[in-house]
Amino acid sequence: MAQAAGANGAARLPRSNKRAMAVALPTAPRYEQIAQTLRARMLSGELRTGDQLPPERELSQDFLVNRLTLRRALRKLQEQGLLARRRGAGTFVTQPKIEREVGQLVLVSSSQERRGYQPGTQVVLCEQRPATAVVAAQLALPTGAAIYFIQRVRLLNGEPVILERLHTAAAQCAGIEQHDLQHRSILEVLASEYGRQLGSTHQSLEPALATRADAALLGIRPGEPVMLERRRSLDALGAPLEYGEDVYRGDRFRFVTENPAPEGYRFITSAPGVVSV
Repeated sequence: MAQAAGANGAARLPRSNKRAMAVALPTAPRYEQIAQTLRARMLSGELRTGDQLPPERELSQDFLVNRLTLRRALRKLQEQGLLARRRGAGTFVTQPKIEREVGQLVLVSSSQERRGYQPGTQVVLCEQRPATAVVAAQLALPTGAAIYFIQRVRLLNGEPVILERLHTAAAQCAGIEQHDLQHRSILEVLASEYGRQLGSTHQSLEPALATRADAALLGIRPGEPVMLERRRSLDALGAPLEYGEDVYRGDRFRFVTENPAPEGYRFITSAPGVVSV
């Protein structure tokens, strides 16, 4: 059923629902109840990606709270990547961010299929070229040595979200351009076709701004925030396998990590109310 919209294009609730909007969370703070209610409307499809929320004054009246409480709820949803504020325009529903686990080499296709996304790949470029000084150092090659440069755009539900740039020694994978790099993992091709099994990977993350060339491939504006992941992989024998520079859209990804407590680390209670480590 189509939902009504106000004069400014913001989504509107049916009149009969306006005083019964809060999810039943009796023990939760009021701002959390409001956030849960708006989140439930997004999950149900009542609020869709791109919808504009009503003005803060109207939402405050709908939820019977002051603006400070409402803003706390909206800020929580912004931190979760579910809302975005646009200066001079208002607050809009955004697509939930995709979680990327830091410190794990996760294949995009397999990990995102488990989350319900339809992955895809576009091969932009696969060519031999001389190694720059930076790339040569990463691959333990002399500057100017022949390498393969492979550039691909990774898609989720048809939307470009990651730009991959991979470098590998041409002498170790002659004719790699003849393989299906659109539907196969490059690491899988290196392993199965050339016997070069992945041994270990060192990764670093660095916030950056999209260049004009990267923005064009990712469907965003130049200067928008991105995350640059640099990756150096070694094969099972410890020799350089590949050097990659991947660009993740900042509006579509959240980088997360989960770490156990260090071995032998524990709290010791020395006295009531006093904790030492």
